[in-house]
Amino acid sequence: MRPAAPYACLLALASVAVGCTPPPDGIARVEPVALSTEGGDALRIEGAGFVGHGAPVVYVGAEHARAVVVHGNRLITALSPPLEGAGEVPVEIRFDDGTTYRAPRPLRVVHRRRTIRVGGS
Repeated sequence: MRPAAPYACLLALASVAVGCTPPPDGIARVEPVALSTEGGDALRIEGAGFVGHGAPVVYVGAEHARAVVVHGNRLITALSPPLEGAGEVPVEIRFDDGTTYRAPRPLRVVHRRRTIRVGGS
């Protein structure tokens, strides 16, 4: 039996290392991609590097989101604020230590009225 070539071992180690590279810090995606001007939409912000920078403030356009919860290094949830009008708005997370992450794409804001039914069936 012949011993394995040293190059084969190095190649195997290199491929494992490349596959284990963590994602870069920042926002990878925000869901949903469309929000109501009324606010109150549940936001799911996925990415990396959300822990270790102090308290986050999530901005949707110029307004800060409410009920922000850091679920770990890769997930933050929040409720969208009321927004001025339809169009596109950026999403940013600003931390106490000055770190700021900006979503790669803006969110779409639409006029949507919620229907409230009173009484009867």
